Amino acid sequence: MLSRILHRESPPVGIEIGDAGVRMLQLDRNRSGYTVRAHGATTLRPSSEPLSPARLEEIAGAIREHVDSGRFNARECVIGLGGAGLRVRSVRQPRMPRAEADNALRIEAADRLGLKESQGVQIGWIRAGDVRHGEEIREEVIVVGCERDVVGRIVEMVSGTGLRPIAVEPSFCALARALGREHREDFNEEFVRLVIEVGPHASTVLVLRGADTTFYKRLEIGGRDFDRVAAERLGLDPATVVDLRRQRIDAACGTGVDAPPAKIDRAIFDAVRPLVHELAEEVALCLRYYTVTFCSKRPGHALVVGEDAGEPGLVASLAGAMNLEGSLGKPLEGVGLGPFERAFTGDAFRAQWGTALGLAVRRNAERGARRDAA
Repeated sequence: MLSRILHRESPPVGIEIGDAGVRMLQLDRNRSGYTVRAHGATTLRPSSEPLSPARLEEIAGAIREHVDSGRFNARECVIGLGGAGLRVRSVRQPRMPRAEADNALRIEAADRLGLKESQGVQIGWIRAGDVRHGEEIREEVIVVGCERDVVGRIVEMVSGTGLRPIAVEPSFCALARALGREHREDFNEEFVRLVIEVGPHASTVLVLRGADTTFYKRLEIGGRDFDRVAAERLGLDPATVVDLRRQRIDAACGTGVDAPPAKIDRAIFDAVRPLVHELAEEVALCLRYYTVTFCSKRPGHALVVGEDAGEPGLVASLAGAMNLEGSLGKPLEGVGLGPFERAFTGDAFRAQWGTALGLAVRRNAERGARRDAA
């Protein structure tokens, strides 16, 4: 017993690699739950080639800087991959025995994703549930894949920082795990939530039943689009708009930062409002599709997370377009922040850490699932 305590393994570091930067999180776990051991985030300049050697070297530099800081005591890590390089598509299959359905997916998945099997691919899938297909009931499956070379380059890049990757997974799977970690026992038709992650370059729409993903859609509208539109309509320097928008978000979420002057705040609000409305309409179309197609209860609540979730008026616009109650998601709820309480100031900032959290708890979640199945 003493040996196990003295040599207890450190929980792995969750590393979220996105189009706009890197986010890292390590947790400790005790009888009372999880606590934050270390965290770090680096925003990188926009890149038209997010998986180029130069970009990967930038990402490696950001990870290495956090590793060399000494805050993280683990060498194992779980990597979340989103955006460029990841392909996702929902397909429908006739109902058939599980083994037969899996075999069909192995044969067809690469082609459905537009990937060439001959070049080497990594493929996985998530069973989303039953859907109406004309007069039939079919099974909808979310197929995910990327080129094996992409995964290899990312793993090699991270390994070069001194960390040892033990898993690579789609970022949206980690986000779903984080938001569903307290509700795995509630997997039923009565616990359905809509999740909108508003990132820098795109937004992700998920529907979760309990802790499981039943719908996925990527929308090409994100925070950088809000910056661009506001800069164009107000005739301001893009860097100035980025600073003003971040100031508005921080002020609206109670971080103690003063809001911009009322005139400027209103001007930015009016400038981004049409794009916020467009995003809300796109999300509403996703919800309409889910409600009509899936043999499931309609979501009763919308959670908004992500780097740009705190945009003033965004939650209200999204919820209003779908006629749902809406709120900022709280992926860190129940996680002890300890000395990092001040660092994680404001609900909008905490809403950015869902994916990193899901990656950090992956190993414990898998062990829990195996215990439940035993």
